[in-house]
Amino acid sequence: MSRRTAFVALFFVAAIALAAIAIGLPSARAQDMGPTVQWGGNEELGAFLVDGAGMTLYVFANDTPGVSNCSGDCLANWPALTVEAGSEPTLQPGLAGTLGTITRDDGAVQVTFNDMPLYYWINDMGPGDATGQNVNEVWFVVQPPTVAVGGNDELGPFLVGPDGMTLYLFTNDTAGVSACYDDCAVRWPPLLVPAGQQPTAGEGVTGALGVTERTDGTSQVTYNDMPLYYWIRDVVPGDATGQNVGEVWFVVSPEGTMMEGETSGDMGEESMGAMLDGNALVAERCTVCHTRDRIDAASKDQAGWEATVDRMIGHGAQLNADERAAVIAYLSSQ
Repeated sequence: MSRRTAFVALFFVAAIALAAIAIGLPSARAQDMGPTVQWGGNEELGAFLVDGAGMTLYVFANDTPGVSNCSGDCLANWPALTVEAGSEPTLQPGLAGTLGTITRDDGAVQVTFNDMPLYYWINDMGPGDATGQNVNEVWFVVQPPTVAVGGNDELGPFLVGPDGMTLYLFTNDTAGVSACYDDCAVRWPPLLVPAGQQPTAGEGVTGALGVTERTDGTSQVTYNDMPLYYWIRDVVPGDATGQNVGEVWFVVSPEGTMMEGETSGDMGEESMGAMLDGNALVAERCTVCHTRDRIDAASKDQAGWEATVDRMIGHGAQLNADERAAVIAYLSSQ
C-alpha cells in the first residue's frame, strides 16, 4: 500500500469515527449541558420539551406506554433519547411530568416522559427546529400545559406557566383587557401563546382559559377572563416574590381567585432600581445550553456579546430586557 493510499484510508476511517461521534451527540448533550429534559419551544408551536442542548423531543403515536415500536429505518430517522446505563434522567424543576427509562432490544436505555418513549428527528438542525411535528400524523412534539398548578409552602397551591414559574393577575386590569404595557410589561411579562393557538390546562386547573389580543397583536392567556403575567424577579419555580406588590399584583388560586396576603419576599417594585446580578443570571440562564467554562473562556466585545445573547434569546433563553442588559454588561466586563 502506497503512502497516499494509506493516507486516504486513514482519512476515511477518521471521518467514519467522527460521524459515529456526531450521531451519539444528542444523548451526550442531554446529559452534559443541562437537565435531560427541559422546557423549550418556538414562536410557531409555543412551549414544548427539549433535551439539555435545546433539541426538540418527540413522541410516536404508534408507541404504547413503556414500549417503543420504532426500530430499524424508523430509529435511523428518529433516534432515541438515551442515557448511560445506570444513570437517572433529570427533569427541569417546575416541569410537570415524570421521567423514566426503558431498555431497548439493543441494550440502549431510552428516556420516557409520562411513560412514553422520547425521540429526536434527524432533520432538526438546531434548537427551536421542530420539523418533525405531525410527520405522517404520528410524530408530535410534547407540549406541557400552558397553565398548571404549582405552589410553595408559604402560599399553598397557585397557578404557574409551562416552565413552572408563578403567574399573577393585575387588579388594574378588567375582564379580557390588559392595562400593563411598556415598563410595566417589562417587569410583568405577559403569558403568551402563538397566534391562533389555544392555551391548555394541567391537572387541577379548574377555571376557564382563554386569550386576549394585546395592542401589539400578541395573544395573552387569560384565566376566568383575567390576563396572566410573570414577575421579573422570580428566578426559580416556587418563587412568588411578586405577591401583593403595590397591593395590585397577586398570585392566582387554581379556582381563579386572587390570593391576598403579605408579600412573599423582599423584591418589590421599590427594588427594581437595584443592579441586576449579571453573574448570577449567566449561571442561572446561560449554562442551560453552554458550560460555564466555555462562556468564561470566550473573548468578545460588547457588540459580540449582544449578538450572542440575542441569539440565545432567539433559541429560547428566558431573559427580559433588563436581564439581557445585565448579562451583556457582565460578560463585556470580563
